[in-house]
Amino acid sequence: MAYTKIIVVRNHLWRCLDYTSNPQKTEIGKDLQNALAYAQNADKTEYQFFVTGFNCDPATAFEAMQETKKLWDKADSEHIRVLGYHVIQSFTPGEVRPQQAHEIGCEFARRAFSERYEVTVSTHLNTQALHNHIVFNSVSFVDGRMFRDDFKGYYEGIRAVSDQICREHGLSIIIPKRKGKAYAECQAEKEGKPTVRAMIRADVDKALVRAISWETFVAGLRQMGYTVKYGHSIKYATLRHKSGSRNIRLKSLGEGYDEASIRGLLARRARGEEVTLPGAAVEAMPTQRSSSAAKALPAERPKQPDHERHIPQVRRYRRVRLCGAFPLLSRKKYTGFMALYYRYVYLLGKTRQRRTSRRCCFLLREDFQKFNRYTAQFKYVWEHRIQTQEDLDAARAAAKSGQNALAAQRRSLYRKRGVAQKDRDDDKATALSAEIAALSAEIRARRREVMICGWIAEDAARLRRQLAEAECAERQERQQTDQKKQRGYAR
Repeated sequence: MAYTKIIVVRNHLWRCLDYTSNPQKTEIGKDLQNALAYAQNADKTEYQFFVTGFNCDPATAFEAMQETKKLWDKADSEHIRVLGYHVIQSFTPGEVRPQQAHEIGCEFARRAFSERYEVTVSTHLNTQALHNHIVFNSVSFVDGRMFRDDFKGYYEGIRAVSDQICREHGLSIIIPKRKGKAYAECQAEKEGKPTVRAMIRADVDKALVRAISWETFVAGLRQMGYTVKYGHSIKYATLRHKSGSRNIRLKSLGEGYDEASIRGLLARRARGEEVTLPGAAVEAMPTQRSSSAAKALPAERPKQPDHERHIPQVRRYRRVRLCGAFPLLSRKKYTGFMALYYRYVYLLGKTRQRRTSRRCCFLLREDFQKFNRYTAQFKYVWEHRIQTQEDLDAARAAAKSGQNALAAQRRSLYRKRGVAQKDRDDDKATALSAEIAALSAEIRARRREVMICGWIAEDAARLRRQLAEAECAERQERQQTDQKKQRGYAR
């Protein structure tokens, strides 16, 4: 089974070429017996390496690639940000022999790149998993065009060619089991943070529980604040919450959430068949009481004996008179940045724990990924008692001046250490290195303070607006809930 990945080479292309053709990793016979056998063989006076070049000599590959860039006026580093590409093709341990692995790598380079680029192929034998390193120029020697590195080029080009060659040699390939996820969504799931698609998926599940047809399903989503687009002229059904920034395709929520699957599920339900919702959590119908809900009800109070039932329960009260001054009652009221970050971080923490309304959760969903950033700003504001813009500017100026002073002190130590190293005074150089490391840590702390002050100045206006909208959504949600309760009591 061949695993492939591509790495962009932006700096020092010659280092990449030297690493991939390292004799310690590509030579055959690293043990003493094989080394002696090769040394005693009159026909083979040098070690044999698994290094091959296409359109260039591996020993002068870097010079050849630079000449191609100069030929097409792309040697200037200001105009070309990618010097080359490095593809790694790794095999399962024990599945191929070294010679076969190198042949597969050469065939892969010949089909994928050799018609347009200078390529070197090196097979490394220093690990159990034999792997090929294919390095090729970013500029084509045919027409001077740059290689386009994108998902389509990788999956339909590099990976497809590698898989085809592996099939021809009888090797296994990687077959994806399901569609991948975005990196941000995957990280949020690992850290236990709520994601936008997870919240939308929960709303879709809730609408499916109550729906008996596609029309009632769409109506349920619209009652929750979604805009649903579907029809003959629309290829994929999409939905967007009123606080959302873009449309989300139903099929992107996971398996079983596309329009055809949902229509089929509702059609089977209409025929009286048993169906299973695509979501993991299935709610009970509103007219039924599930067993879990019945277990959650409080247990009935045990009946009291007849002789205790008629004894009146007397409540005892105690009156206390307080005297003197109480400073806690006249506590200083915080304003400005301190009040803003205290309220916003508290609301954001409640929202992450699902203790706020759904509208508020959708309004703050984009800030879940920046929770650590806002927490750092909150701690800095409260530690330095920053309430006004003048306080923030003063704190930022103090941190910047401290950073500059420490940097000047570190430059002086660098010069002293250079003199000590020149005089071969190792003890003094070691002591100066320790002082430099301590100063570097302090400089990083000051630099972070300057960065946090910049975050505060950048985020404050948006946080005030977000906080006002979220609190307004909370009030509206409570008012609607109270109105529903009152209508229920009136009935």
